[in-house]
Amino acid sequence: MVPPPPHHKPNSDGRREIATLHARGGPYTTFNWHPAGHSLALAAADGHLHYWDYTTEHLHDVGPVVEGVVISLAFDPTSGRLASATRGALAVSRRTSESHALTIDTGDEGPTVVLWQPTEGYLISCDYDGTVRTWDPDSGYLIRQIHNSPHPLWGAAFEVIDGLLAVACEDGTIKVWREEAGEEIGDITQHDGPVLDVAWKPRGNRQDALVLASGSADGTVRIWLGPDPAKGSRSGHTIVLERHTEKVTEVNFSSDGSLLASTAIDGTTLLWDTVDWAFLCQLPKLSAGTRVEFHPSSPVLARFDIEQQMCDVWHLDAATLAGTDSAMEKRYRNAKVVLMGDSSVGKSGLALVLTGHNYQATESTHGRKVWTFASTEV
Repeated sequence: MVPPPPHHKPNSDGRREIATLHARGGPYTTFNWHPAGHSLALAAADGHLHYWDYTTEHLHDVGPVVEGVVISLAFDPTSGRLASATRGALAVSRRTSESHALTIDTGDEGPTVVLWQPTEGYLISCDYDGTVRTWDPDSGYLIRQIHNSPHPLWGAAFEVIDGLLAVACEDGTIKVWREEAGEEIGDITQHDGPVLDVAWKPRGNRQDALVLASGSADGTVRIWLGPDPAKGSRSGHTIVLERHTEKVTEVNFSSDGSLLASTAIDGTTLLWDTVDWAFLCQLPKLSAGTRVEFHPSSPVLARFDIEQQMCDVWHLDAATLAGTDSAMEKRYRNAKVVLMGDSSVGKSGLALVLTGHNYQATESTHGRKVWTFASTEV
């Protein structure tokens, strides 16, 4: 565990900003934590890799490690090897350095996401053409290929204990595979828009329930709760978190599973308690396209603002956050709104507004104009 720098004063609400980097040497396109947790890896548009030690705020240029703009960056948590996804190719580092010993041609459009299958040390890529491929990172040999969907894949997550791969699809579904066997477990289809990211909650053992979080273009975060053997539960259910107002592009669990961070396309990052899924707080808003990653072993969250080329790091205390005023708000997950009134007075049109749908002409509603007023405390 890497402690936060001592010169940053803690806040009483359970969150404190412990480091900020205004990046130089970029522009940078993506980032990720080094598995040792001492630094963040920033991928520059020119193929250079920089390491930022957030405890000393030192930025180190490793040099060119790949050709092309990096779309996705992933470290093998066991060996520390680095894999980079560029348009049409994967690049994999040697076991002893960051320089890339192997480039794998994946096709014209190539991968959107790259991640490691840590139990076997294989590399997994998810592509624009809807295909999931598993690669040998030493030889570049294609081990297996899954034709997941005819639509682009935007996110993926691997659950280590049961060997499950969840894939976020453009068509609004989440497909879950038993990766080693190439066996599809099933589809999750409750989102009303493209699914943009998925994340498994860390588990201690098989007795812990499976929990999958997903973020979607429909503006919601959904929590898919599987059977919980410890509580005698044999079936799962879904919880919908509805505080974002824009597309949710990223979901991330902390290493101990106590916190969930969700990030929207407008740069809003929200934190959630994973016990009762209550909203905890919102971090200061950044620009559109902000990327977010939790530290591999500590309650530390890093965000990279691609537009501003700025990275901030936060130390989070889940217990303190759970006791804040925001976390004490009462939330109703099954609330309903019933519109009552005479016929032909606009109930259907108002329902479309309240549910975020576009205007639809009816016999009684020939146009629509909506005013939004600021909320006032009562």
